[in-house]
Amino acid sequence: MLAALLLLQVAPAALVGLLSADAEVIATRADFLRIISWNLLTSTLIFACSGLFQGMGNTLPSLISSAVRIALICALALWASTQPGFTLQQLWILSVATTLVQAVLCALFLRRELRLRLAWTPPVGLTWAPSSRARPSRVASAPSASRTRGSWRENRAPKLRVREWYWPPLATSAWR
Repeated sequence: MLAALLLLQVAPAALVGLLSADAEVIATRADFLRIISWNLLTSTLIFACSGLFQGMGNTLPSLISSAVRIALICALALWASTQPGFTLQQLWILSVATTLVQAVLCALFLRRELRLRLAWTPPVGLTWAPSSRARPSRVASAPSASRTRGSWRENRAPKLRVREWYWPPLATSAWR
């Protein structure tokens, strides 16, 4: 997409010249390609988000963001067409702006979806108590009230060893 964007920004007239010899047509189409080519960047993000939503089995966010873009461009294009001095370039810029809105919506929906799907839950049988210590120690003794306060504790009798997980990182652990 980046290569296509660069090509359409640098030499749109050469590409249009392959299809038409009329100078006015070439100028108008070259302006169109220069403006609309910015949609390639945002479309890349939109396609990536849509693929992730499909992989997660929830395509509703893609549908909502697309519907918002279509409704927004229709409403704004109708309004802009009634204003004095309306040009085609304004409509093309409006297309780029609404595609950017769709990309932002997709990214926000994806962030929300990933936060919901990737929320970390503790293993079964563990309860949460906020940690008051910065680092675990490797002392092998029975847990006392002050030592076990602020850690993940297994639901066992109090004199058994306690395995603690510290967040972050998940990989750090110590046996008590």
